[in-house]
Amino acid sequence: MHLLLFDSLLSDKYVAEVGRRLNHNGNLYPVHRLDMDTTGALLLGLTEARTRDLSAQFRNRTVKKTYLALVHGGIDAFSSISGQIREPIFLRDGQPVHHSRANARCEMKEAATDWELLGSSSIAPLSVLKLKLLTGYKHQLRVHLAHRLKTPIFGDALYSPKTGSVELARVVTHSPERMFLHSAELGIHRYRSEGPTKGKRYELNVCAPLPSDFLQVCRQAQIVVPEHFLVGGTFEDGKRVEPEPNPFTTEETPRESVVGRSQ
Repeated sequence: MHLLLFDSLLSDKYVAEVGRRLNHNGNLYPVHRLDMDTTGALLLGLTEARTRDLSAQFRNRTVKKTYLALVHGGIDAFSSISGQIREPIFLRDGQPVHHSRANARCEMKEAATDWELLGSSSIAPLSVLKLKLLTGYKHQLRVHLAHRLKTPIFGDALYSPKTGSVELARVVTHSPERMFLHSAELGIHRYRSEGPTKGKRYELNVCAPLPSDFLQVCRQAQIVVPEHFLVGGTFEDGKRVEPEPNPFTTEETPRESVVGRSQ
């Protein structure tokens, strides 16, 4: 399997191009999904067997999933710098509904999110949150941030306010054409396939650097983001490893890159 980073939204056409550039003649199997307009790290399996193994890690909730979100609200919107959200998600026909409109037809899913305030703007009502997705229901982060923290994601057309504040419009010149939610890190476990430590389990983490439009808004709002989320990279048991040669280096493809491969 490969761990991919992308700086633009992924399409079926581009997934096929990934396989071609990797000289992979078979299918690429999505192991999980990202909400539409979400950028960041996405896990694809090269074989059905590997995909089943990785899918089991998601089902067993052993995968570490970290997101960054640019949200409405300055530092005064938060009563603390971190917290836990343990609030159910209500689904009707697979779609989230507000708890006030939930009825007997809805399915209730216990959902868990941990959050940490990374930085807030002093000149506009915007902040950056680090989110640990402990469960993975549709729109979970969007619902928890909008309904529980009252800090909806910037650019979220479904849960954000239709109009921004005067201060925000004065500072941020970038009109949000998408939701500013980024899959920043994925952590899975693998087993060594060769060498003296063959068969030994290790943790493989990938950090996807923030896309350019996310960084642009942070710069305009004067929000400092930790360097770890700007550089990205692949890590084995916490130690950075060098990526394989990048097959995406021609002008015909965007700035996506393969940052790691696990045998």
